[in-house]
Amino acid sequence: MYVYAYHNTSNEVIYVGSSKNAVNRFQTHRKQDAWMTEVHAITIWGPYHDPDEGALCEKALVSALNPRYNTNLTTY
Repeated sequence: MYVYAYHNTSNEVIYVGSSKNAVNRFQTHRKQDAWMTEVHAITIWGPYHDPDEGALCEKALVSALNPRYNTNLTTY
């Protein structure tokens, strides 16, 4: 599992997510999410061999950074 953060041109983190394949997930976001036009840079952490560890990292980043496009915050 990988954890990733998408940054805008001001280096603000606008989305945090996780995936087994960060490249495929990027392509899916690009096709489905209009906000992807704002993405200027990507940070990727991992691989996390323990999915729970990756999920904890994602949760901590979303909680700390409150990214604009993470809308399902109730799970965190």
